[in-house]
Amino acid sequence: MAIEDWIDEKEGERRGGQGSVIKVRHRFDGRIGALKTLHPDAQGKRERRYRFLQEVSALKALAGDGIPLVFEANEGTWDVKGIDLYLVMEFVAGPTMEELATTKEPTLDEALVALKRVVEVLGRGHQMLIFHRDVKHNNVIFRNGVWSDPVIVDLGMAFSPLEDEASYNTPAGQELGNRFLRLPEFAPNGQHRDARSDLAMAAGLLFYMVSGAAPRVLVDHQGLLPHERGSVQFRATLMSDPRWNSILRFFHVAFQNMLHHRYQTAREMLDALADIKEGPKLEKSDLEDQVAKLKALMDGDYHRERVAAGRFMEESSLLLSEKLRKIWETAGLTDAPVYPQFNENGQVFSLVNRVSRLRHSDPHVWFHHDVALQDGRLVATWWMDDQSKTLVHHCSAADGESLKEALLGAADNIAARVIERLVFKLEPPASLLPFLQ
Repeated sequence: MAIEDWIDEKEGERRGGQGSVIKVRHRFDGRIGALKTLHPDAQGKRERRYRFLQEVSALKALAGDGIPLVFEANEGTWDVKGIDLYLVMEFVAGPTMEELATTKEPTLDEALVALKRVVEVLGRGHQMLIFHRDVKHNNVIFRNGVWSDPVIVDLGMAFSPLEDEASYNTPAGQELGNRFLRLPEFAPNGQHRDARSDLAMAAGLLFYMVSGAAPRVLVDHQGLLPHERGSVQFRATLMSDPRWNSILRFFHVAFQNMLHHRYQTAREMLDALADIKEGPKLEKSDLEDQVAKLKALMDGDYHRERVAAGRFMEESSLLLSEKLRKIWETAGLTDAPVYPQFNENGQVFSLVNRVSRLRHSDPHVWFHHDVALQDGRLVATWWMDDQSKTLVHHCSAADGESLKEALLGAADNIAARVIERLVFKLEPPASLLPFLQ
């Protein structure tokens, strides 16, 4: 086959910076294709010819869903002077993103689906170390004008790893990219082969679809990202969507100036888009039911009994603790209280004190005091260290005054027993002989 076998359909021409594309038909089998040739001055430039080789190689590697099929090309002669390079690929009938957006503004769902498909295609390339490097609204065609069927075209700036790559490289100091979104890493001597660059430009497509404006630069002279600039007018119908804050967060990550702050892989960006597509994740809550159950419980007889009894249990216990403290202080002792608290689902009020001489932590006596609510009765007990409990008083849960009187009446005896045990611990042994042997 040869370029002569393809007939110009005379339906217009798309011109780019280095080449042009026309619609053609094969004279024998009737296939409709898109014929791309380099401009005459570009045909004579080695760099442009090598890029043509990379473009065709990338198209062939990615051929399939979302990328035009290659029908015919002579990229193998890129390093042969005097032979004009050409490429015939599948003709994609439909408008570019720019053309479609001016006649049919996408809904947020349509824009998200379109971007998802673009990112999926870019991700396939990234797995093969193929980077488009020129993603923009004019390089995406929507087949038959359908937002859910984008096709990425014009891989003229693409990088595709080749066996003879060492034989030619893009000259140092050359800038890549486009005016749709200029990236800092595409500056001369920058990082020109990075998936994160394609992803930032892909996010620019979503920005264009929801605003009608190109992002241009990541950070403007005021330090603002594209979506933060007052000059950008997002459509009101989109801004009222409950997912809009998620869209802005998506832009905030995608448009970061530093590569390692952006989405790192196509998979990561697709996951972020999936979260947006699903909308806010509001889990069904039974909060109202649980609040109602709590109120019903608190209004019940059992809870009211516990609340009423709890006041008696706490008040009388604290009065006992204060009286014991004063007695022990008079005797030259000190107590280190453990914070008094309700235990066992509020059915026991507990006090714990460590009693010892002033400025001495040893020897000491652990004093414990409990008042428990048991079957409508208040039961007060105390004990020292690990000894058995001593019953102080038991009464009706409604008779808090008798509990108070009983505890305060027992204070002197309780204090005496604690001092007695401390004296026992302080007494010297009968003979020091065991310590001397």
